[in-house]
Amino acid sequence: MQRSRCLTCGYAEVACVCAWVQPMQVPVSVVILQDAQERKCAKSTVPLLQLALPQLEVVAADDDLTVAELKARVQQAPEQWGLVYPTADSQPVEGLAANKDVTRPTAWLLPDGTWKKTRRLLHEHPWLTKITAYSFSQAPVSNYRIRKVPSPSACSTLESVAWVLQQVHHVDPSPLHELQRHFVARWQAYQPDAHQR
Repeated sequence: MQRSRCLTCGYAEVACVCAWVQPMQVPVSVVILQDAQERKCAKSTVPLLQLALPQLEVVAADDDLTVAELKARVQQAPEQWGLVYPTADSQPVEGLAANKDVTRPTAWLLPDGTWKKTRRLLHEHPWLTKITAYSFSQAPVSNYRIRKVPSPSACSTLESVAWVLQQVHHVDPSPLHELQRHFVARWQAYQPDAHQR
């Protein structure tokens, strides 16, 4: 039998998080390039971000038109963008907060999917490598305990956005963390045998 879904947040009614949504306005653009399979994942944190950040933009990686439009925007002013992804030459995002002389990105792009899928996204879209990449040298302990991850230090997409906003733009990420905390708790209560770290 198909689960009833909340018409507002889109999650199953037993996992509805509407009571904990606190919409936030942030001073930068945040764009998610989402793998097609990730869009169907019930554990994805991108829907949480869409609820909390009204200006968030989600680009489906299998939508050639919107990907082309995003590519054109990036190539028009690559210096304004930051790619949140650990690469061989990525810079610590924490360094942007410490160095006031460095120009900070006004738009952040985050690939969304499993580690294998996001690596493929970068391979399929080499224009992404033209953006300065940033990674986390002091990532907080993740509370995203309902999905298998490649390492204990891995963060969900929501946690990654929250860390960037906090470290670089001094935005209080508490509403985002609170929203994910309740989402994880409701998921674990509904499916107690689901994967946990």
